[in-house]
Amino acid sequence: MIHKAAALDVGTNSIKIVVGQMNDDGIPRVLREATTNPRLGEGVDSTRLIEPEAQERAMNAIARLVGIAKSMGASETRIVATSAVRDAENKDELIDRVRQRFSLGLEVLSEEEEGRLSHLAVEEDPMLGKFDGNQATVDVGGGSTELTLASANKTLRSASVKVGAVRLTERFLDADTPTPAQRAQARDYAMDMLLGAVGKFDADRVVGIGGTAVNLARIWHEIPEDKTEEAHGSTITQANIKALIDGMCALTLEKRRTLVGLEPERADIIVAGAVIFDALLDVLGREDMIVSTRGLRHGILYELLGARG
Repeated sequence: MIHKAAALDVGTNSIKIVVGQMNDDGIPRVLREATTNPRLGEGVDSTRLIEPEAQERAMNAIARLVGIAKSMGASETRIVATSAVRDAENKDELIDRVRQRFSLGLEVLSEEEEGRLSHLAVEEDPMLGKFDGNQATVDVGGGSTELTLASANKTLRSASVKVGAVRLTERFLDADTPTPAQRAQARDYAMDMLLGAVGKFDADRVVGIGGTAVNLARIWHEIPEDKTEEAHGSTITQANIKALIDGMCALTLEKRRTLVGLEPERADIIVAGAVIFDALLDVLGREDMIVSTRGLRHGILYELLGARG
């Protein structure tokens, strides 16, 4: 019997699934992907609690995605949680609910483990593959930014910085019409947090993974959501990101929701995500990044299927 596995990533803003199997040639094959945006971490930055309404949204999303795993015949399903659940004082409530309803554990990843698996998602990707120079793998999430720094295929360090698109929006930005002053304040804060956590790192390659990077690439290249794979391996420059910030801030929130390539549910936080990537490229000494549609969930999947990096 062909071994199929599923990985669910319960993030601050989105919950994602990937189902796959290992081909005879030893290359993992993705069979199905899906994303929901229940915004589990809404308000966690200020209250340190996952609100009941957010828990309900997340449980409904997990139910739908676990249903996909079962319908695809996955013999293994792993569910992991990241920043919002890590930070929440009532995380055990959600963990218990998941266990009782689905008979599955909800594993809260450490910052180091999250970074390792994100790096594995890039390293095992047939298009991007292993890289001999200095590489930064970056995922700007809702509650935090995950960075893994590597050199000659060896991980140097991983860091989880408490600056994400939801968190930065809630602290600094008007979600509808962010002002230049708000944007500057948000960028300065992001820069200070990133430099404090990782310092300067001269990267020969930056790979942006996760929903923020993918949405920015799709918007810039005008790639519809249903053709997301066209964004895989694409390049976006810091100048492109700055132009996107200016352009998106000139639109109302409702107009922003209609942008080709942008998930409407991210319209209120995408500016903050772009601001973080703008600051990140300064920290990493690069003027561009490669965008990967793979992410943490793919690293989990690859490991379930036998890849170890």
